[in-house]
Amino acid sequence: MGDARVPVLLLWTAGPVLGWLLLTRPGPARMAVAVVLAAWGALVGVALWTPVAVEALLAYGPVVVVIAVSGRRLVGAPAAEPTAGRRWIRRGCAAFLVGAVLLGCGVALRAIADEPFVPAAAEVRPLPAGLTVLADTGEDGARSCGSGACSRILTVGGDGDVTARVLAHLRGRGWPDLAAHDCRRVGWLIDRRYLCVQVRGTATEATIVLEGVSSNGLDGPIP
Repeated sequence: MGDARVPVLLLWTAGPVLGWLLLTRPGPARMAVAVVLAAWGALVGVALWTPVAVEALLAYGPVVVVIAVSGRRLVGAPAAEPTAGRRWIRRGCAAFLVGAVLLGCGVALRAIADEPFVPAAAEVRPLPAGLTVLADTGEDGARSCGSGACSRILTVGGDGDVTARVLAHLRGRGWPDLAAHDCRRVGWLIDRRYLCVQVRGTATEATIVLEGVSSNGLDGPIP
């Protein structure tokens, strides 16, 4: 299953640029604004993989509007009245921005609600060569949510000392204390929930336990 953030990155980078180029007249300023729009869309798209994802989603739509309005003053109004095709393009751009703003608000409200969540498998995958996911409760539909936390359990098998290799792999991804219950903040300012990871197993099989925990669902404070 692909990462849903990839099409968002592509759409939010290309969408405003395409609309801008279709609605404005040629000139150096036009291309400069297009580059700024593309850079902003790419920056927000990349931020979806960082702790500031919620903040970036909220900022995306308003900043696009500011760039477009400022750019329109530089480029100037079209010489002729807009055609029916251009009017439809304007409506499409407006609908795109409204959808982007609503998406950002929805994600932010979910984070503010501080609800537990089922972690994505991308938090630990892809695994190194020679290791295979034998079972994944997230894909099997057997997701488990309790008081303040939802879990996803992956069973891993493969070559060599499986548990030792899984531990080394996850330490390389920033999880230093996986023998215990290691947790870190998901977001920065708005999203105060935590992602927790624990690994247990033997030389032939390892179990990775992922938990999406509300800020009130931890047993103790996590720095």
